[in-house]
Amino acid sequence: MEYDPKDLKVVDEELRVVGVVRDVIGPVSAPFFLVKVTIPIDEAKGYVGRRLYLLEPPSILARKLRNSG
Repeated sequence: MEYDPKDLKVVDEELRVVGVVRDVIGPVSAPFFLVKVTIPIDEAKGYVGRRLYLLEPPSILARKLRNSG
C-alpha cells in the first residue's frame, strides 16, 4: 500500500459507510485493519466475516488513474 490507510472510510458492497480505519497490524504482505465501527453494534454483527472495502480519497484515486496510463 503506497499510503497510510488510517482514517479512511470502510464501506460495504453498496458503498454504505460502516466504519473508519484506526490502525493497521500484521505483516506487510497481509495486513489487518482495525476498524472503528460507526453503525449500531447490532447491525455491525451482520458484517462479521464479510468482505468490506476502503473508500480512497479522490486525490489518491486521481493519482492512480494518471499513473496507470
